[in-house]
Formats: sequence, C-alpha cells, structure tokens
Amino acid sequence: MLSKIKIKPEEALMVDDRIDRDIKMAKSLGIKTCYARYGDIEKVARGKSGADWEIRDVREIMGLKI
Repeated sequence: MLSKIKIKPEEALMVDDRIDRDIKMAKSLGIKTCYARYGDIEKVARGKSGADWEIRDVREIMGLKI
C-alpha cells in the first residue's frame, strides 16, 4: 500500500488503538507507531503499548517530533 503512494515505511506513521493487530504489525514493517489511548475503550494497554508515542487526544499528533 505504501508503495502505491510512494512512501517508505520509515516515512509513515501508524496511529491506532489496537496494539496486537496494528501497532505491532506496523513496527514489524519499520513504520513509526503512535498508540491512541483515547480509542482504547477496553483499556487494554494499562502500561506501555510498545508504540513509539502514546497520545490521549488526536490533537496531540501535531506536537509529535517525528
């Protein structure tokens, strides 16, 4: 998918609230990750998510130093 829009994995950012399905998959592909705690209704990640960044509000994305 990234190749279709001519973006390298290291230039992309995956923002998601699913650790096992999306965050881990993106990290395995070399994509930077941001765990969206605000979307984790079940509060699966009580500790660290393993993502490069964690945010509690979507507006925090603009402040990330990527």
